[in-house]
Amino acid sequence: MDVTYSLFAGALVTLLLLVLTRLSFIIRKVHVGVTWCADIKYLRSLPSPPKRWIFGHALELGPTESSIRFYQKCHKEFPKYCVYWIGPIVAEVRTADVETMRRLMLQPENPKPPAYGFLHKWIGDGLLTTSGAKWRRHRKMLTPAFHFDILKQYIPVYNEVSHKLVEVWSGLADSGESVEITEYLHSYTLDVLLRCMYSSNSNCLEKKDGMDYLKAVKQLTDLFMARVYPSNPLHLIDWIYFNTTAGHQFLHYSDVVHKFSEGVIVQRREELLKTSKPAKKYVDFLDILLSAKDENGEGLTDTEIREEVDTFMFEGHDTTASGLSWVLYCLAMYKQHQEMCRKEIREVLAGRDYITWENLSKLSYTTMCIKESLRLYPPVPYIAKELSEEIILDGQRIPKGTWIALGIITMHHDPLVWDNAEEFDPTRFNAENSKKRDPFAYLPFSAGPRNCIGQHFAMDEIRVTVAHILNKFHLEVDKKHNVERYAVAILSARTGIKVKLSLV
Repeated sequence: MDVTYSLFAGALVTLLLLVLTRLSFIIRKVHVGVTWCADIKYLRSLPSPPKRWIFGHALELGPTESSIRFYQKCHKEFPKYCVYWIGPIVAEVRTADVETMRRLMLQPENPKPPAYGFLHKWIGDGLLTTSGAKWRRHRKMLTPAFHFDILKQYIPVYNEVSHKLVEVWSGLADSGESVEITEYLHSYTLDVLLRCMYSSNSNCLEKKDGMDYLKAVKQLTDLFMARVYPSNPLHLIDWIYFNTTAGHQFLHYSDVVHKFSEGVIVQRREELLKTSKPAKKYVDFLDILLSAKDENGEGLTDTEIREEVDTFMFEGHDTTASGLSWVLYCLAMYKQHQEMCRKEIREVLAGRDYITWENLSKLSYTTMCIKESLRLYPPVPYIAKELSEEIILDGQRIPKGTWIALGIITMHHDPLVWDNAEEFDPTRFNAENSKKRDPFAYLPFSAGPRNCIGQHFAMDEIRVTVAHILNKFHLEVDKKHNVERYAVAILSARTGIKVKLSLV
């Protein structure tokens, strides 16, 4: 009898706890829903461009040239911030105000907004998409991979692969035909990345290694942006999206990317099984990933290693290819600056065909031209955050949980920040002008605790590459080809960039 009573009482208590837990869950959900509705109502009272019924600003938002100009126009009207609406209930605050950018970038605890979750099937939960304690742990573990002593070792790789690029382009020069440079530069930067980061004996430029990977990345970025600014709002819901044709394509191309990166990891593990010291000239990124330990002596799991490899495979080649493409475009556009760079490069080379680590600091004018190109065409045009706490902007409350987009490209073209903002003027980046400038007014590699961990790697690669190209070729834009900016996750040219090459 006592046993039966005890079982009955235990079951009753368990049932009661389940009911209370479920009731608490429902109450929390209702509270979140009520709060969300109140926030939406409140956000409608904040500064916003005129919107369409039902659509809001959805037809104006996106990655196109017209959208980039729309953001600039709105920033001129609302210099602190404004609210954009995707349909009637999805709001995004967007700012290109220097002081606001500073405040938000110095707060690394603000998580990424839900849209970054759309990248999860592709690059997982690596440095780009994660936040909080995991981000701090990984950032600390991976920072040694980009120490100057490590970066110095990569200069021979930049030279070697640059020579291959020059050799390939030499066969196309003086033909009178323009060359679409962006595809070559994506293969080139992938080749550099595979050699420096993973000591892979790749030859993407000549043997077309990695072409399936490059095509997959292009498709994934397009699919990602189509989901961020959806024609069908139901695609914002995972279980619906991944049962659509677009969702199936995203999963397919993610598999292509994963197989490529897993192949790199497997190859290294096999080398380590054969010998404890693989025949390599330097310690690379994958070495550090495999050996990194946190303060508790724990390393990265196999999944974490794969996620960071996927992240750096994407960001390490795509952003650099974008930056390099726009630098060459600007130098082809502004011939007087191209000639000044060429003169400096030849003085530094002094008849050699090799850039040393010590040479990089002597390429001062070339570096200024690179920085000015990255101002006009920042590789990452926008970044986004979700507020972890309520903030005050221009005297108005912005609720916790609001999505905020930081318009880097908009700020870089702001006449209130830059005199003659649309002009190409490398002297903005001489020593004197750089000292006067607010460090948060120029953000090609972001800023604050979450700045780009590989920015010095990218800048060194671009400087060496530009030096070899200008030492060999005269660049001229194809005036018949319209270059239109396309701001997906990375700033690209919608129909590529065409340049005429002639041997100097």
